[in-house]
Amino acid sequence: MQKIATTGENISNAGEKLLPVTAAVTGLGTAAVTTAASFESSMSQVQATMGITKDSMSTVNGESVNTMDTLSELAKTMGSETAYSASECAEALNYLALAGYGHRRNV
Repeated sequence: MQKIATTGENISNAGEKLLPVTAAVTGLGTAAVTTAASFESSMSQVQATMGITKDSMSTVNGESVNTMDTLSELAKTMGSETAYSASECAEALNYLALAGYGHRRNV
């Protein structure tokens, strides 16, 4: 019976030691969800500013593509290749839309 109690204490101690790791992982998950929500919010703003639907199409390099998918990929690519986040790049796309660069033009 002593062996079971000792094993239980060891498991409990290991659990207590892992609490900071668990909190950090939970924090990363929360940050990822917040970041994704921020990006989606920024892209929704782009869509609203441009006055387009989720299914709107544009021409890129002579090909017909979904406008929002293309703009989302562009923001994500720029976010990974520059010092700015994908959400910041999405906000920049919104500023371009505000300046008059709309879906009727080639992206």
